[in-house]
Amino acid sequence: MKTLKRAHYTQLGGGRIPVCALTFQEPESDLQNCCYLWAVQSTQQREGNAVSLHLLQLAFGDRKHLSSGQVTYESFKYCVKLFSLDLSGGIFPWRGQTSNTKFLSFQTIGKLHNHADRENSVNEVISPDTSVSIFSWQVNTYGQGKPSTYLGVFDINRWYHAQMPDSLRPEEFLHDCPYFALWSLDPVISMTSPNLILDILVHERSLSRGVPPSYPPPEQFFNPSTYNFDVTCLLSSGVVHMTCTGFQKETLKFLKKSGPLISEAIHDSYTRCLVAGLLSPRLVDVQPSSLSQEEQLEAVLSAAVQTGSLELLTGCIKHWTSEEQPSSAVNLRFVLEWTWSKVICTKDELDQICVPLFDGSCNFIDPQTLQSLQHCQLLLSNLSTVLNCFLTEARELTEKGFTDLTNKQVVTSLISLYAQVVIWFCRSSLLPEGLDDHMHLSRPFYNYPLIQSYYTGHRQKLQRLSRGKWDSDCLMIDGMVSQLGEQVEKLWQRDEGGTGKYPPVSLHALLDLYLLESIEESDKHAITIYLLLDIMHSFPNKTETSIDSFPTAFAIPWGLVKLIRGFWLLDHNDYENSLALLFHPATIKTVSWQHMRIIQSLMCQGEHRRALRYIQMMKPSMSSSSEVRLLLTVLLSNRCMVEAWGLLQQHTTKLNIEELLKHMYEICQEMGLMEDLLKLPFTDTEKECLEKFLQTNAGVQNREFLLVHHLQRANYIPALQLNQSMKANLTNDRDPHLRERAVARNSLLDQYGKVLPTVQRKLAVERAKPYRLPSSVLREGYWIWWFVLFLPALWHRMRASSAHAELLLLPWHPAP
Repeated sequence: MKTLKRAHYTQLGGGRIPVCALTFQEPESDLQNCCYLWAVQSTQQREGNAVSLHLLQLAFGDRKHLSSGQVTYESFKYCVKLFSLDLSGGIFPWRGQTSNTKFLSFQTIGKLHNHADRENSVNEVISPDTSVSIFSWQVNTYGQGKPSTYLGVFDINRWYHAQMPDSLRPEEFLHDCPYFALWSLDPVISMTSPNLILDILVHERSLSRGVPPSYPPPEQFFNPSTYNFDVTCLLSSGVVHMTCTGFQKETLKFLKKSGPLISEAIHDSYTRCLVAGLLSPRLVDVQPSSLSQEEQLEAVLSAAVQTGSLELLTGCIKHWTSEEQPSSAVNLRFVLEWTWSKVICTKDELDQICVPLFDGSCNFIDPQTLQSLQHCQLLLSNLSTVLNCFLTEARELTEKGFTDLTNKQVVTSLISLYAQVVIWFCRSSLLPEGLDDHMHLSRPFYNYPLIQSYYTGHRQKLQRLSRGKWDSDCLMIDGMVSQLGEQVEKLWQRDEGGTGKYPPVSLHALLDLYLLESIEESDKHAITIYLLLDIMHSFPNKTETSIDSFPTAFAIPWGLVKLIRGFWLLDHNDYENSLALLFHPATIKTVSWQHMRIIQSLMCQGEHRRALRYIQMMKPSMSSSSEVRLLLTVLLSNRCMVEAWGLLQQHTTKLNIEELLKHMYEICQEMGLMEDLLKLPFTDTEKECLEKFLQTNAGVQNREFLLVHHLQRANYIPALQLNQSMKANLTNDRDPHLRERAVARNSLLDQYGKVLPTVQRKLAVERAKPYRLPSSVLREGYWIWWFVLFLPALWHRMRASSAHAELLLLPWHPAP
């Protein structure tokens, strides 16, 4: 109000009864700019007084929505009374003649629902979707000591829908009235007597309806009798809190309690569900007498599944499986067949809803379609619970029967999860696919060509960098997909343009992962999270997106989310942030194949230091020779010789020792670490493998390393023989550098040779020379044994020079 001057005057009931309460109420979207005023008439002091309510319509020329959120009505036109309700008259079926009626309280509740599909502009006027008036009164009846207290709910929007009647019709009372409902608070009176209720307050946030049994819901679902709310009653001695449940909720409680006795109360249960609006809309106008008992039971079971009252079915299953009655098997078979039939029907309905989401035939999803998707998902989830109860309680099933029941439960749960993921993609505006270009600018979308181009280029880059030395197949996402098996590759080759590799050609191909039975749910979520990260990266406005809600919506552990983010960052060359996530204590620990692929990726791209850091931090376990070889390569690439040698000795076995030693020797030779390698202590096997490696690999450098190896271990005779053979091979070499090294080497060996006795030194040198048989001698010579112990002086001299006594094999040939 802008002014306090009188704009209109009217009398209610001739003005004889005073007005004790006024309250304001707004309808939803009144095109004539009308609002309403409730006036309550009551004389609270006189015995036998009347209480009446009047609804006045106020019409205005304009209705404005202020920036503060308030609404103003301007240019008053007229006021007229449209509805009256006499609380003390004969319209209510009291249990006797009333002696006194007392008005207690009056309040209005208006709720605005958040419509995601509605574009709210500054000048739009928002009306309440829920607008109810709640009033309470107390009635004293002759012959009864305790008064009765009642609470009424008037829904003005449903009153509009009922063509705005001017009064409550007697035939509309109880649960049939589309705009008025009544609750009795006698349970409170019985608990608090003799203290009377002074005032009543309904908590606005608690006002809600139940779950609609179908989409679109039947008309009965919108009746005010379906409301549930919490009430606080004020008494002279304190306050009492209670919950008022609607007729729908009361009916569901009845069904849950019926349980195994449902077969004996089918007609009563069907009638209750019909009045409560829990049945399918097609049954609303069908007479119950025209339906068979089996059809009525199916309708009741559908109502229980659609509203989540599964105790009815699970109670029946548990009872029938525990009792040994002939009818129990028949009942169980009936419920099982009905459940599976319901799954098939719901799956067909889901398919029809999903087709336009993937074939590009629609550009947006309307609220009704989204509600239908949610309804299908809820049904499938509840039906999966029923089938799981069959599995848990089943007794004396054949192997085939148990397998069939298990398959049905698995299929139902897979389809339910699929529907749940589709709903999330719809809410995040990623579905439907095939949006127009102008719509792509305002919301995230799956840009397959852009993402595919990146991964194709990245794989080619890794192929070039590997140079045949590293495994170029080291993208983490490729490893994740390959772990799921060939079925994913076949699935992603199904659609036109599909390559069988990541990324999938469409969201349809991605979401079909959720229908594969042999893949763990967490692995499916991991692939989806990875793709969502790619979508966020390709979308310019990355901060304003709802994609981050996916892990929360599906209760995915944040440790797994961190792991997948780390993989994604590694595949996009953000090594430092990737390792920070992988090293985080909350991150799920990586498994063997992930360790190896991470190390391969870092080494292939030249990140040797980071690969070493990863090994030191994560300490991956090694179960195969290939894994040991990879870690040896990382350590040697970072010149960690001692650590590599210790790792090799820790993981060698009789079967793999030659393979691992050869690999280490090759890497040391490639990295220029042979000098460091020769300083390490060798076992006989390690020494034998080293000598074999240096002998079989041609080149002066390898022979020089072998020469140093012999000298370091005081094997002077093999060293002298090797040097003598190198002299023979150098005769035709004209490289001045090699000749210079040969001179230095010969000088060094001459000094080492002085520690040997002259005879032994000469024998070693002569053995290294090629020996020719005389032409006149054609028969084979004989071997004789000479012991160096035969010459005591030579023996003592060798011991003094730390040379070992050796058994010499000398060739002997008879004179011609």
